[in-house]
Amino acid sequence: MAAAAGSAHDKLFSLQILRFLAAFMVFFSHIEDRYENWEQAYHLTVPRLGLDGQLGVDIFFVISGFVMGYVTLDRFGKSGAARKFATDRASKIIPLYWVLTILQCGVLLLGSQLGGHFNMERLNMEELTKSLLFVPYFNAEGKHRPVLGQGWTLNYEMAFYVIVAASLFLRRAWAIATITGSFVLIWLLGEFLQPQNSALRIWSAPIIFEFLLGFYLAAGRRIWLTSGGNLPRIPGVTVAIAAIIAGHVLFFGRHAPPWIGAMTGLLTVGLCVLTKNSAPKDIVQRTMARLGDSSYSLYLSHNFALLAVGVVWRGLFGATALWAYVPFVIAAGLMGAHLCYLLIERQGTKLMRSALHQAGLRTA
Repeated sequence: MAAAAGSAHDKLFSLQILRFLAAFMVFFSHIEDRYENWEQAYHLTVPRLGLDGQLGVDIFFVISGFVMGYVTLDRFGKSGAARKFATDRASKIIPLYWVLTILQCGVLLLGSQLGGHFNMERLNMEELTKSLLFVPYFNAEGKHRPVLGQGWTLNYEMAFYVIVAASLFLRRAWAIATITGSFVLIWLLGEFLQPQNSALRIWSAPIIFEFLLGFYLAAGRRIWLTSGGNLPRIPGVTVAIAAIIAGHVLFFGRHAPPWIGAMTGLLTVGLCVLTKNSAPKDIVQRTMARLGDSSYSLYLSHNFALLAVGVVWRGLFGATALWAYVPFVIAAGLMGAHLCYLLIERQGTKLMRSALHQAGLRTA
């Protein structure tokens, strides 16, 4: 995402930082969810910050919509654009998700053999197949959760990618209208048909419009820049974003109405992409920007770190030194995610992109 400064394709460092913050919010909310296990096992009360993982998802969806607009607005109607887009997206999303889904199957099987309290109804060929193919469903607990729990968001992502890929055959104005109309139609079908246990019920949830918010941000940014406009340089954008997120948590905790999460996502992403970006100068922002590279790995892999550290920590320390548990599990999750990014996500993306490219050449 790098190009000449001031163009429509500047490297968006602040967006990288926001990607990390969104993934970290999901990670930390799951850390706090695990406190219940500690409280039941050791009869204590653990204080919580109440960080909202759903807000992290809202921000992710707006970012995703923006990125899709960012990379496609100049490609609509061009030969080969749809195939390149589909190849790039599949290569980015599928390898890591499939590897970690299979790993989750192994964890469930091992845990059941060791006497752990795992819901083995989640592990059957139908649900595994649907999980790997990004087909949404309600599991035995009545939740929209695939085998790898965090993969529920990818069911929305992949549906969005399919709509965008199909629209790439059209000219830009028709494509944007088609993307918008598709989302509205899906939502209306869900509202009027009221399906109880089908993929349509999941895909028609209002959260899908967060992708459109991000996409429109990209379109507005492009129109402004290509018409000769300049983005303002606002000092302390990262601090402002952190303050908005903190305010959201303080006022709403984990009980914000869905539209509040969407608006917070729009505001934070808008601050990133509608202001002039410069390379972060201090070590904290540079580190967060670098961690943004592995945000997808952090989002999908952090529960494995929580499980491993939780088992080891309770075995070694019990309820003692609990004050050190949170920083330790955060460090383990971040390091594990970075290794996951280097060894699985990045390498898997290269391998799959190469394989798809070769398959495309053979079928051309």
